[in-house]
Amino acid sequence: MGFTYNVGAELEFFYLKNASAPELLDHDGYFDQLSSYPASDLRRETVLNLAEMGIPVKYSHHEGAPSQHEIDLEYTDALTMADNLMTAKLVIKELAQLQNVYATFMPKPVSRINGSGLHLHQSLFAGEANRFYDADDEQYLSTLGKQFIAGLIAHAPEITLVTNQWVNSYKRLIPGYEAPVYVSWTHVNRSDLIRVPSYERGEEASIRIEYRSPDPACNPYLAFSATRPAGSLSLISHCLGRGMAWPTSLFSAAWPSRSPSSLLSPLAQHGLAPLH
Repeated sequence: MGFTYNVGAELEFFYLKNASAPELLDHDGYFDQLSSYPASDLRRETVLNLAEMGIPVKYSHHEGAPSQHEIDLEYTDALTMADNLMTAKLVIKELAQLQNVYATFMPKPVSRINGSGLHLHQSLFAGEANRFYDADDEQYLSTLGKQFIAGLIAHAPEITLVTNQWVNSYKRLIPGYEAPVYVSWTHVNRSDLIRVPSYERGEEASIRIEYRSPDPACNPYLAFSATRPAGSLSLISHCLGRGMAWPTSLFSAAWPSRSPSSLLSPLAQHGLAPLH
């Protein structure tokens, strides 16, 4: 369709004292700025190294759970973002190992606290124009943007095969831990699968869709190969405004209640098909 599929990624992870047990490295909280723990120094060193490697970081901060950190990679096209994510994960792990620290991208390494996600901020551009922006819409979201949301909702079970591929992934997707548990969309509620961040005047390029279910243990190349076509295979009348039950296990995610869609068919060629 002549669009550039752009993605921004929020990469969450934990620093642990070793690889044998989930022993936390710090006990700080969300956006803690006073930490003197090695974890914050490690994150800062990682950001500086990524910048030297040509991988721009938009934000970096301590996340909500103890010893949980986040590095947000700057918006770029999907293929470059997949490359940047794979490189960033390697750099995070290698720099941590040099300090005898274990960095993990496991979705839920510790029970009773928040798990780690890979929130994907997505938009379609035609040249320099953000095609998700519409100045005349009450929510500043274009029909194309709403169609994209509809496609993601309609194909959520199939996408889940790729973006949440491990049994541990579903220990994260439970109520009460800032993880999506409803296949629906919203502006504020972080329990929904999709969030549309508020528009700020003069920031037309920032209108985007945040897809919240993926976790950092997924393969970003496959994840983007699922979310991009799913957004295009949309039928608004069938999807928007209607909630669906979120898969609660790997089995339920891999066995959609309807016949395989055109999205699932190409995935089957790579072994990603309903379980029998």
